[in-house]
Amino acid sequence: MNSVEVADNDPNKVMVRDTKERNRGTMGIQRDTWTIFVQHAKRT
Repeated sequence: MNSVEVADNDPNKVMVRDTKERNRGTMGIQRDTWTIFVQHAKRT
């Protein structure tokens, strides 16, 4: 099973990284984009 860590304490972006591969970097995603993604994931 894959999982990600999410940090949402920045008002402008959400930081996401792979739990198993933390050394591969972190993605900064615009908060609006992240919200749309989460809403879509909840529907599927």
